[in-house]
Amino acid sequence: MSSVRAWLNHYALVLLAMVGSFSFHGALLWSGSYRNTYDAYVHIFFADHYARGWFELWEPRWYTGFTMASYPPLTHQLTALISLLSTLPTGYITVMLFSAVFTTLGVYRFSRLWVAHRPASYAALLVVFSTSVAEVAHVLGSCPRSLCWALC
Repeated sequence: MSSVRAWLNHYALVLLAMVGSFSFHGALLWSGSYRNTYDAYVHIFFADHYARGWFELWEPRWYTGFTMASYPPLTHQLTALISLLSTLPTGYITVMLFSAVFTTLGVYRFSRLWVAHRPASYAALLVVFSTSVAEVAHVLGSCPRSLCWALC
């Protein structure tokens, strides 16, 4: 029990940053911030492709055709998997939300390469309200690849 408490005390700021990222970006995404973005519906379209035919690499509905192998598929495939239980927009929101949380974790882990635990925790707290993360998620609507990088 004391080891769990010590772990929680040690990583309190990082956990606070992850909960903050989940709360802040979750509230914005679930309120529909992605609807007026530049790229969200393109990513939802690509996820729809994988929901229709997982192993089909050619998408004929995109202009005169488009090879799906030319675009990184992980976020689209995860969105398609989640959409099997709900809808494509819900899958997109879920993937974007977890990408924002994993970006926070990724910033902490990358910062730990260069600085001690405490400053890296502060970096994770700062990324919650980072304009670059907010722009990618709520202005551009791009699926970040941070999900891949944070898990590596």
